[in-house]
Amino acid sequence: MDEDPALLARLDLLRRYRMRRERDASLATALQGVERQLRQLERSTGAATDAWCRSIPPDLLPHTQVLAWARGTLTVGVPDSATAYVLERTLAAGAETQLRTLLRAGSLKVRIRVHAAPPGGG
Repeated sequence: MDEDPALLARLDLLRRYRMRRERDASLATALQGVERQLRQLERSTGAATDAWCRSIPPDLLPHTQVLAWARGTLTVGVPDSATAYVLERTLAAGAETQLRTLLRAGSLKVRIRVHAAPPGGG
């Protein structure tokens, strides 16, 4: 029986499209999603985080975490209300003006949020 190679190639192509694909059980797609989220977070808070690190005293910096920067509002997380109070006083003493200058923001609002997670843990 003589079989045409072009016909066999076309039949192979049809078989490949008709077969069920095996499910990707690797973590590659999940890691790509996480990587995309981290890049987006870096784009949105990168400049604000750099300015924050330059404006806040080194002894207070490890207790703070920049959570968001959007529409002139910088949201900062702190572990407890005592740290929030010290941060408010520091901002009022001139750190907010320095922050506004570094961010080139005409109007700047710093929102301080007390959250249960430690700053390093997110």
